[in-house]
Amino acid sequence: MTEATDTSTATPMFEHTDTDWQSVGILWGIGIGAAMQFAKFSAAFTELQSHYDVDATQIGLALSIVGFVGLVLGVSAGVLAGRTGYRRVLVGCLIVGASLSLLQSFLPPFPVLLFSRFAEGVSHLGIVVAAPTMMAFVSARRHRSITMAIWGTFFGVAFGLMGWIGPLVIKHSGLPSLFVGHAAFMAIFALCALRLPATKQAAMRSVEQATFGHFFKENLAVYRNPRTVLPGAIFLFHTSMYIALLTFVPRLTTHPDVTSLLLVALPLASTGGTFLAGIIAQYLMSPQTLVVIAYMVVAGLSVAVATTVSSDYVFVCAAMSLLLFSGLVQGATFATIPHVTRSPDEQAQANGAIAQLGNLGSTLGPPVFAMALGKYGSTGIIGLTFFLCLGGVAVGWMAQKLR
Repeated sequence: MTEATDTSTATPMFEHTDTDWQSVGILWGIGIGAAMQFAKFSAAFTELQSHYDVDATQIGLALSIVGFVGLVLGVSAGVLAGRTGYRRVLVGCLIVGASLSLLQSFLPPFPVLLFSRFAEGVSHLGIVVAAPTMMAFVSARRHRSITMAIWGTFFGVAFGLMGWIGPLVIKHSGLPSLFVGHAAFMAIFALCALRLPATKQAAMRSVEQATFGHFFKENLAVYRNPRTVLPGAIFLFHTSMYIALLTFVPRLTTHPDVTSLLLVALPLASTGGTFLAGIIAQYLMSPQTLVVIAYMVVAGLSVAVATTVSSDYVFVCAAMSLLLFSGLVQGATFATIPHVTRSPDEQAQANGAIAQLGNLGSTLGPPVFAMALGKYGSTGIIGLTFFLCLGGVAVGWMAQKLR
């Protein structure tokens, strides 16, 4: 998933003695707008499938294809953004995102819609690389952990807001209004981004190194090193099911009120789990151990979710617990990086791998889950979730061996 972004690819030229909280708020809002690029299609999943008269797998592809650009360019995006200038990248990507949402409001032919979603991936990747890096820049050292924690909530908050507002907008104003609203949101924050301070970052690599050969070597070095690839592998299994669970678990029940409740509550439960993971990993156990335990609990709770659909109260509790522990996996993954890497360079490379593999999971997960749900119902979701959790436990166990 695209909230996995390298915040250490560049070091500010100087330290701020105080935090620019206004800029932090603007950057957090920009992140929410980027996450809504996924969340708007999740909230409108049923309506889009009905309008285009295609199967769930194709709409799942439209939901997830935004992550494809990050899948290809995740490791190198921070370098490119640093050369261009973070404020310039943010303003440009917000304008592109607003324009594409406006295009989608016309409900163009499905191939055009898919192309617009692919192009939206450029906007999304630019934002999730530049915004957290700039947030660290405008933060005093004593506040940096706090502001990074604030940034980490952007995906869950976006899904919660869209799960609450999206169905209301669609019901009262129609599907196009949802995309017009998102376009307006992005355009407003493009104006707000002009108020952000300009940043000058030290060039990390010479222009001569920006070649295909260097790009290939850079990626190969990351994936040959277990210390840089294992956190990304942990995150791959998480993102492969995260957006799919947020999208499909609320739709397992036939009660619209329960579905509406879960579309809002599940992202918030996940966000709470992400915060809780930091506390647990700091004081109670290593993040690698927490990853293994959380994945095992997610596997068990997936069974509970599928077998309690007929009991609304129990189903809601099981679904929220499922996403809470999924959030624990996410938080523990980020905490794992400083535990297994040995230098700032390795940390930057691990964050790049998380960006790439997280986008791989976000791209492949929704259409595969949609296909499994369509063929096998809730049993398909259980099977896929179990498989992914087994993979997560395996790589978490391997990460435990690294010190």
